[in-house]
Amino acid sequence: EISKKEADLAKKLHEEERLKKDLDVLEREKKIRQRVNSDAGVRSERSSLEMIERRILAVGGDIQKANREIAGLKTDLQKKSGELRALMA
Repeated sequence: EISKKEADLAKKLHEEERLKKDLDVLEREKKIRQRVNSDAGVRSERSSLEMIERRILAVGGDIQKANREIAGLKTDLQKKSGELRALMA
């Protein structure tokens, strides 16, 4: 009876030790995954910031182009206004 209990306890101990090893492996894998995901997140964040900076530059270029077009239209308007005044005089 005692040797059977000892055998059962030894078996349970072995199972618990194996379970602990498995949990330790899982914990290490979890930490590695977190580290990798964190690095990927940093890279993704950096890529997002670079993309936003490119968009800002593109919008800035569009604004400059629109300002040049507006300046050209103002010049044309002034010329046409001058021509209209000359015709009306």
